[in-house]
Amino acid sequence: DALAGARDPWQWGGGVGAGGRSSMAEAGWVVVRSDANDALGVIAEEGLTPSLTRSLWAVGNWVLRHGAEFLSGDLATDSRAPQGAVGSAIAFPLICRHRTVGVLIGLDPAPSAVVPTLGATLTSSFRSILEPPAIALDNAVALQKAEGLSVTDDLTRLYNSRYLNLVLRRESKRASRSGRPLSL
Repeated sequence: DALAGARDPWQWGGGVGAGGRSSMAEAGWVVVRSDANDALGVIAEEGLTPSLTRSLWAVGNWVLRHGAEFLSGDLATDSRAPQGAVGSAIAFPLICRHRTVGVLIGLDPAPSAVVPTLGATLTSSFRSILEPPAIALDNAVALQKAEGLSVTDDLTRLYNSRYLNLVLRRESKRASRSGRPLSL
C-alpha cells in the first residue's frame, strides 16, 4: 500500500484525496489537519474553489472539535456553519488512537435539496475504511515532528550542530555536482 509507507503528510493526503475524486466528480475534496497551534492546514485538495474556503474552515473545525461526521445539504441554512458558508458538505473525521488527527471533506458549491444521511452500518464502514489512512497520517506527522526536534535545541528552539552537519553535507554535495566552490 502506497499510503502505508508515506512519510510526508502531503504525499499521504494526496493519496486519500484521489480516492474521493471518482465518487463525487463535481465536488472539491480536501484533507485537513490541525497543526501544533491547533490551526487548520490543508494537506491535500482537489477541485477546491475560492468560494468554498469559508465552508472548508467551518466544516473542518466542527469535525475536529466534535470528532463526528458532518453532513449538510445546505451550509447557508445549517446552524453549525457560519454566515457566508455556501454549498453542501460531507466530512469524515480521521480518527487514530481515539483522537481526531484530520478530516476528509467533500464540498459541492451547489446546495442540495436533500440532507445527506448515513446509516449506522455505513458510518461504521467509513470509519473502518478511514482508520488505516488516519494512522498513516498520524505517523507521518509524528515523524515530521521528531525530525524537527532532532535538529533544534529544546530550550532555545535554535538549530543545533546536527542541523549544521546536515546542511554542510547537503551543500558540499551540491557544490561537488555543480563544480562551484563552497565557503563558510
